[in-house]
Amino acid sequence: MQEKQIIIGQEEGSPGLSLEELQGRQSVRATFRLPVDLIELFILLASQFGLKQKSLFDQLVDDHSILHQVVTGATARKRADGERRAKTLVVSKRSLELLERVAREQNVPRDLLVELSLRRLLPLLDQERDRHRRRVEATTEARAFFVQGEELLRRVERFLGREDQVHDLVATMVGQCQDICSRLEGIVEKGESVLRFRAGDGRTPANRPERPSGKGSANEDKADAAGGSVAQHGGKR
Repeated sequence: MQEKQIIIGQEEGSPGLSLEELQGRQSVRATFRLPVDLIELFILLASQFGLKQKSLFDQLVDDHSILHQVVTGATARKRADGERRAKTLVVSKRSLELLERVAREQNVPRDLLVELSLRRLLPLLDQERDRHRRRVEATTEARAFFVQGEELLRRVERFLGREDQVHDLVATMVGQCQDICSRLEGIVEKGESVLRFRAGDGRTPANRPERPSGKGSANEDKADAAGGSVAQHGGKR
């Protein structure tokens, strides 16, 4: 007997939502035993990109064909050496079911499939390092521009005085430049952990960035679970 699909909110000319699709978006908690350096890399990049950990994880595993590709080849099935620890994540029910299905199809442990999926973040780390070095260069040049602006303001004050309208405009420009420089330096400071991170040595203090409140933080379980019920899934590891 064919299972009945319930369609929600379907109007003429617009797609509806199936009950199965809504249930697949529900949040569940799952625990995986993973290399420490990959856990820290995952946390780091989620914070750096302003993503919730759930969103990043779902993007990594929510594709049946890609999950099959990451386990192709004998070398890909080898577990990385090094310290491991349990990591509980909030993930979508659909992603967890897909992980478990591909793990059965490929006859590999679920944790190894997650580990191989997290390794896909390593090229992103390299790209983000390159981008951050360019941010540092731009911020250095902006600070030099601000210093030049301060010198210009001093000369204008000396030649024209504080009451001149040119002084007011230059002072406004320099003030805005100072504000922008402070914001740029905040971005650079946040990204410094990307440069310090060393894959393969997750036990170093530099690989343990603080998790600020908000996106990608320890509070995200509540935020991720807000859209649906949260169940506990240990699953086969």
